[in-house]
This record gives sequence, C-alpha cells and structure tokens, in this order.
Amino acid sequence: MDSIQYKLSLPSSTATFRANRYKPRHRTPTHAGTPGLVLVCAHGLPGVKELYEPILLRLFAHDEHNRLAGSPLQIIEAWAVDAPEGGASDTMSYAHALAALRQSIFLSHVDAYGGMHRVILIGWGDGANACILSSDFFPPGDPSPYEGMVLVDPAIYDDGDTPHTPAPLDLEWDSPEDAHVYLSSHKPWASWDSWMRDIFVKNSLIRLPDNGVALKRTYQSGKYSSAPLSFLPCHAPFSWVVWSQSPRLTQFPFAGTKFLDGGVYESPVKVANAIYAALEGMGEMYDMIVPVEGKL
Repeated sequence: MDSIQYKLSLPSSTATFRANRYKPRHRTPTHAGTPGLVLVCAHGLPGVKELYEPILLRLFAHDEHNRLAGSPLQIIEAWAVDAPEGGASDTMSYAHALAALRQSIFLSHVDAYGGMHRVILIGWGDGANACILSSDFFPPGDPSPYEGMVLVDPAIYDDGDTPHTPAPLDLEWDSPEDAHVYLSSHKPWASWDSWMRDIFVKNSLIRLPDNGVALKRTYQSGKYSSAPLSFLPCHAPFSWVVWSQSPRLTQFPFAGTKFLDGGVYESPVKVANAIYAALEGMGEMYDMIVPVEGKL
C-alpha cells in the first residue's frame, strides 16, 4: 500500500499532530459512484500510528478479495493518527486531533467525498477512548460526524476497577540495535509480534545529543496522560467492540466480536480479521437496523 504523512494543527492551539494516509497500491477498478468506507485509526499506548500498517495491509487484502467475490464493502482509504505534539498530550487532546482530521479538507463531508462515503473510527486501548470522546468536539444537535466505531479492547472500566498505571520508563541505549535487543527481551515488548516490535523500534526512538537513542518523550516521561473511562457518551455513534478478553465494563450496550489469541501487539493479523468482521457486521446493522452478533 502507499502512504503519505501529513502534519496538521489543532484548531485554536499551537499543538500539532501527524497522520499517515494509506491507500491500496493495487485495486480492482470499481464504478466511480460506488460508496465506500474511510477508516480513521487511533493507537493505544505504548504505540505509534505506524503500528496500524500490518492491520491495514490485511484489511485491504480482505477488501480486495471479497470485492472480487461480489462484496459491497469497499475501503477507500485509511488514516492513522498520532497523539498531538506540544501542549497537553492526553486522551482528550487525542480526541481533538481525530475531530480536527474529520473537519479538515481531507475528510470534510462536502469537500472530500460529496457526502457519499462513510467515515469509521477504529481505536485500541486509549485510542479507542479518544475515538469515543472525539464526538464531543461537534455540536450535539448536528448529525454524527462518524457512521460508527470499531473499538479494540477499549480502556473502559466499572468505577473502582481502573488498573494501576505503571511508572513511566526512562530508557536510553547506545544505538537502535541495542534498543531492539533490549525491547525484544523485556516486557511488554518481548511478547509482541516481531513485525509490530520492529515497527515500534523504527518509529519510537529519538536521537540524543550524545548520539545514543531513547524512547520518544511520550513514552519516556509518561507525558501522555491515560484517561480510562467509566461511562459512554450518549451521543457517540454505534460502536462495535473487539475483545481479546472479557469486557471490563459490566453493562456494555454494543454488539461485539471476541477472540482469545492475544491483542493488537501480539496478534495484529487476527485483530485485523476481527476488525474486518466488525466492519461487515456494521454493514449488516445499517441494513437491518437491529443489533447482530459479530462472527469471525
């Protein structure tokens, strides 16, 4: 697939954020008027936007294969968004970045797509929470800016059940190679899929004045403030939840898909399969207007 990186600004703020735009390199031609999906993806912590690349490659492959078989589902493109740089770096500012991308010239309903395509948010962990909260940046009386969300292991808990936040890490190495060796043998990175770990090392290190390397400040200093949710905004659009473990909110009102083979970091291909099943399930819901259970 092809990718282009953009640097965008938050409205009324000095903070900026980066987003990668992905499109399939080879696609079977379709009629110009065929509606499709535009995916906007937010990562959890620790993470970078590039960690979506194995997942998106799989989603595009599913899309191409199934459209050749006559499926009406069509993924037009996907965006992966990093948390903002500068100013406060927390779940709400991440939500603001997602909303800013949705309001930008690239995804504004009229300018970009003439109202034909549907924008779907995909997020895991804290990124899933940012997806949920991004609706707060739009007037509550307006139509939802998103057609739906796919949430992978969202950090949503019953009151009092929020897990302890680990202390921030202060790690430095002489070289990227040394960083890779260390991360390959220490938690949580040691259990990651090797492709995901390679992507993380490539995109999460900064060069130090002494020519060594360290994790970017977001991960090194704990500057990013996680905000687990114990509620769901009533105006958030329909969500489909993908769980790698049992739901952590007792009363979760949305349909979902469950698998037990590890999460995003450990099993990106299986997570992609579950996300694609969720996209298909959401399509069924739009047609039937009643909840349905997702199936892998």
